[in-house]
Amino acid sequence: MTTVPIEKPNGPALAAIVAASFGVFVLGLCTFLAELSAGILNALNWWPPVGPLVGKTSIAVIAWLVAWAALHPAWGRRELSFRVWWRVALGLLLIGFLLTFPPIFQIPRGKLSYRQGDPSCAYVSCSFSRKLTGPTPPRTSSSSPLSTAAPALT
Repeated sequence: MTTVPIEKPNGPALAAIVAASFGVFVLGLCTFLAELSAGILNALNWWPPVGPLVGKTSIAVIAWLVAWAALHPAWGRRELSFRVWWRVALGLLLIGFLLTFPPIFQIPRGKLSYRQGDPSCAYVSCSFSRKLTGPTPPRTSSSSPLSTAAPALT
């Protein structure tokens, strides 16, 4: 008796890939919109000790699950163009990652980059900010970004 290899359609795999990249896109979009509007930022603050991060990630996970639940049955038995949907997934991932990058999501506030002395970004150095503020002074052995104490939470 000979066995015939059965090829499975790629629809379920592509549904999972596209749904996950959609979740990343939604996370980036929530991050960008939270910077754009104080109302959205407050609406995403579901648990005050953590802040709006809980709302952003929860909405992203919900979007991922809803997208997967919708795409899996629709694409479950279909053979789709892997190249096209892989590019769509990569595009969603790229946009989502870019929208979570501070120099991008802070653009609506008019803050184009990190500047030296900004307490909210004490551990980040950016070559773009050096162009704006001048060269960074050399560090001594006692000055380290980790030596700066964080403010105490009350």
